[in-house]
Amino acid sequence: MTNRYFVSAVKRIRVFYRDVKGLRGNSFDLKVVFSSSSLDRSGFVIDFEKVSSVLDRFKKMVESEELNAFVKSDCLDFRDFLIFTKDFVERSVEQHNIFIEEVSVFNEEEGYIARFENGCNGRD
Repeated sequence: MTNRYFVSAVKRIRVFYRDVKGLRGNSFDLKVVFSSSSLDRSGFVIDFEKVSSVLDRFKKMVESEELNAFVKSDCLDFRDFLIFTKDFVERSVEQHNIFIEEVSVFNEEEGYIARFENGCNGRD
């Protein structure tokens, strides 16, 4: 049995996108859950400054254009957006011992809009 350590980060973002009904927009909280089997020298799963920087860059990027520019689809699906988000964060964090366990979007009015949970990905 291996210990796993978890930490989550939440960032408020506003997006706009096109679907069959036209141009739409939404504000929600983007949540990313990180995990690792070990802690860094400071006793943390991941450096929070790095996480904050990555999520700030992501927010700036997705708020500057339609989501359709990033998620190539005729009918935008937020699950595809979450996979895109997961891939972006993983590439940006660049730490082989850090895994993205969950990416989700939610707001007070609707609750969870979409949620992506990483299943077994080859770890013990």
